[in-house]
Amino acid sequence: MPLPGKAADGRPSVSSDIRGTESIVILFMERFPLNSERHPSALTVGLDRRVAASLPEIKYTLRTLLRIAGYGCTFVWLDDGVTPDITYGVVDSDAGVLHIPAALHDFGRVADFDALGSRYHSGMPFVLFPRAPWLEAPRTAGRTNWPCDVVFAAFWFLIGARETTWRRDRWDNLYAHDWVPVRDGLLTEAPVSRWGRAIRDLFTAVGRPPLPMPWEAGPTVAAFSFTHDVDYPQIIRWIEAPRELLKRGPRAIGSAIGVLRGSNHFWTFREWIDFESKFGARPTFYFMARQGSLLQYALGRPDDFYDIRRPEFTRLFGELRDAGCEVGLHASYLAHRSAETIRAEAERVRHASGMRVLGNRHHFWHMDPENPNETLRRHELAGLQYDSSLGLEFFPGYRRGICHPFHPFHQGERRELGIVQVPPAWMDDHFDGRLAQNGITDPDTVAQRIVQTARETGGVTVVDYHSRGMNADIYPRWGPWLSRFAERQLDAQIAFRTPTEILNEYRSVESVLDSISVDETVGVPSIR
Repeated sequence: MPLPGKAADGRPSVSSDIRGTESIVILFMERFPLNSERHPSALTVGLDRRVAASLPEIKYTLRTLLRIAGYGCTFVWLDDGVTPDITYGVVDSDAGVLHIPAALHDFGRVADFDALGSRYHSGMPFVLFPRAPWLEAPRTAGRTNWPCDVVFAAFWFLIGARETTWRRDRWDNLYAHDWVPVRDGLLTEAPVSRWGRAIRDLFTAVGRPPLPMPWEAGPTVAAFSFTHDVDYPQIIRWIEAPRELLKRGPRAIGSAIGVLRGSNHFWTFREWIDFESKFGARPTFYFMARQGSLLQYALGRPDDFYDIRRPEFTRLFGELRDAGCEVGLHASYLAHRSAETIRAEAERVRHASGMRVLGNRHHFWHMDPENPNETLRRHELAGLQYDSSLGLEFFPGYRRGICHPFHPFHQGERRELGIVQVPPAWMDDHFDGRLAQNGITDPDTVAQRIVQTARETGGVTVVDYHSRGMNADIYPRWGPWLSRFAERQLDAQIAFRTPTEILNEYRSVESVLDSISVDETVGVPSIR
C-alpha cells in the first residue's frame, strides 16, 4: 500500500501546503521535465469588442477550456493587429486555427436561457439556444469553424444556469428530468471537456503540443478515484432487522438474525481498503462532524447518528492513517448556510482524525438550492481546497458538463473562485435505488460510457460509494457490482488517484499555464 503523501504509483504528490505559483511551477517542472518541443505554450485568443460587456465571464470560460486543452492563453482584441490562434466574435476574420461564433447573448442573464436541444457536429455534441443560429461552417484551408457559440454554452454548463429552476423534493433533491442534457444523454458525455479536448486535438495537429495532466503520463490516459461517504457506519439493529424482514420477507430471516447478533454490520472500512489495494488505489472517506438523531431526521434534518469522537472512531482513524487513506468532510445537511459552520465541521474532523482535511462532499448533495454557487464561495471562505458535491441524486454523469477539475465561477462577484471542484461521476444508488427515476436498464453500459468519456478527454472519474456498501447481503448492487465492474473495465490506462492527488496535479498544471498567460484586453469597461 502506498504511503500517505504518495500517488498510487509511488510518485510523491505535490504538497497542498505549497503556496505561490513559483514554488508549484518549479516542483512541477522537476517532476515532469519538458524538452523544447514540449514546452508549454499559450494560444492567442482574439476577442470581438462587441463581447466586452460579458468579458469576465467569457475569459473565465475560455481559460477553463484552454486548461482542459493544456494551453495558456493570451487575450487580445481582434482589431489589435495580432494574428490570433482562436477567434471569438461576430466577425469572422479568416485568421487562426479555430473560429467560435458569438451569439452576443448577455452572460449575466444566462439563467434565462434554457437549451432547445442538442446536435452532433464532427462527432461532438453541441447545445442549441434561442436566438443563436446554427452555422453550417465547414473546415476551410486548415481552419475549423464551430457551428454555434460554444463559449456561451460552456458557461451555461459551468455555472449550472438552470439548476435553481428545477423542481425539488422535500430533501431538495433536484428533478432534472426535463433538462436537455438529461433528456439527450449528455451527462455521460461531459460536453465542456469534449470541447476542451477538441481544442487540444486541433492545435496538436498543427504542431502546438499541449501540457497534459500528470495522470495522462506514460500508459495512463485518465484518472479514477474511489470515494466513500460515511453515512451509516454503525448499524441500528432494532431498525435494520425488521426493515430487512419487511423488504425481503422470510428470505431475510438469516440476515435479520445476523444484524441482531452483530455479525451482519456496516463497519466495512477494511473491505474497501483491501478491495482498492488490488488496483494500487486508496480510498477517501468523508466523515460527518455533526451528530444527528432519529428525531431530527424525522423533523427534516437528516444528519447521521455517529460521533467521530468515540473510541471506535479514534481507532478507525489510526487504521486509515496506516493504510494511507484520505479523509475529508461530509458536510451536514444545513452546513451550506454558513462558511463558519463548514469551517468548524472540517476542523472537528481534522481534530478527531489527526489528518489533513482539504476537501468536502455535502450530505444529500445538499448545497444552497437557491444559489449553489454561493455554497461554493463559502467553501472558499471556510478554507477548503476542493469540493466534490456537484452531483445529482437521480442521474449519473457530470452535472456541470465537465469531467475535469475546474474552478467554479461566482456570478455576483464576477470572478473565478479559488476552490476547485473535483466533479463526481456516479454514486452507488444511481444503479440501484434510483433506477425507477433515471430509467437505466443497463448500469454497466452507462458506467462504461462515463469512464470512456474520461479516457477520451483526459478527464477523471470520481465514484461515490457509501462506506456501508461493502455489505453484500444488504447492498448486493453496491460494492459487489463495483468490484466486478472495476475488475473488467479499469485497466492499465487508468491512473488511480485520491481527490487530493487529483487536486494537486491539476493545480501543478494550472499554475504552469497561468504563469505563461497574458491579458492584453485589460482596462476595458465591463459594466452591462
